Amino acid sequence: MELEEIFALAASTSNLICYASPLFASIEFYKQKTTGNTASLPLVSTFSSSIFWLVYGLLSVNSMLIRINSFSLFLFTIYIAIYYAYCHTAVQLFSELRFVFYLALFVFPSVALVHRFVDAHKAMLAMGLVCNSLTISVYAAPLGTLQEVIKQRNTSSMSPPLILANWLSAAVWSAYGIVINDIFIIVPNSLGLVLCSIQCGLLLVYPRLPTGKKDE
Repeated sequence: MELEEIFALAASTSNLICYASPLFASIEFYKQKTTGNTASLPLVSTFSSSIFWLVYGLLSVNSMLIRINSFSLFLFTIYIAIYYAYCHTAVQLFSELRFVFYLALFVFPSVALVHRFVDAHKAMLAMGLVCNSLTISVYAAPLGTLQEVIKQRNTSSMSPPLILANWLSAAVWSAYGIVINDIFIIVPNSLGLVLCSIQCGLLLVYPRLPTGKKDE
């Protein structure tokens, strides 16, 4: 097996680990009957990323992208449904999902028009840039509660399994991008690696405390 094939397999495996990581939080939601301080943004960002990468896979006729993101979309739909069932208020969740809807409503017709009437390659490039931006947002999403984490000195709003899985995925995909010399893989995942490292640092500095308590 060549080096490129080894890293491709490792990258696909790291994706599966990322997709499975919210399962631990979902089980905890079910047991506690509440989502506590856990933010919905990491789930919604991965959900939206899966939608756009699935469309990119369909445009590029890439069976691997289609399979991986179809599976991700299925899982994260379930995760979001579980989050909705046990969250105290769904205002923030619906606000995030509404943004995804409006983004899709703007991007998909625009890309379709460019693909049909201008140039298929330019349409693919535009879609790829959007997908890369969403990939970065997936890595950055746990930092959405950064102000709250620092103020309360409490990382209970962050999911350690998801953060660690994202760190692993970013590291492996960055290495894969270097092996195949693909800037569109290297850039977002290298940035993701930095963002996830910051999140890991926060988990080390601040403990996970019960809701409403601060570290004295």
